[in-house]
Amino acid sequence: LAVLEKKEVRGLLKHESYHLIFDHCVSRKKEPHTLWNWATDLAINSLIPCDELPTGGLRPGQPLDLSEIDKPDLREKWQKVSDFIETLPLNLASEQYFKMLQDNEDIRKTIQEKGSGDGSFVLDDHEGWGDLSDEEKEIAKGKIKQALAEAVKKADQTGQWGSVSSEAREKLRKMAS
Repeated sequence: LAVLEKKEVRGLLKHESYHLIFDHCVSRKKEPHTLWNWATDLAINSLIPCDELPTGGLRPGQPLDLSEIDKPDLREKWQKVSDFIETLPLNLASEQYFKMLQDNEDIRKTIQEKGSGDGSFVLDDHEGWGDLSDEEKEIAKGKIKQALAEAVKKADQTGQWGSVSSEAREKLRKMAS
């Protein structure tokens, strides 16, 4: 494992927090899981400054790091995925990225058939997202919404938003209200 810089740790924490805030792990889960995870990572990483993302994460408009793929046939398949990801615009909703990934048969198959030695392009996989009961999901949603509202209020009162973009601030304020 690579050692992360302090700003990359901050970016990774933002990334995981956004999964919770945007209900990716409670009510918005979609199948197939692998494509949904790619879509949510693309949406989330649009909101995080590039220099805060660890190497190898998914970001619309950015190529994939294919340096770990040494088999020519696999490299060619993943190069097509990389080229596709580079064409995607920033700041779409997870559902929009999900539809774009699903609608491209070659891209969909490559992502879903990913096996060992193919490289890793997502920061997390969130296997088991759907294992909560409905009651547990509601409790989690309530706690996350309360924590978000408190964090937004504190950031607004102190003016300490750090590197959170103005677009992300507005989305978070809207979700907290």
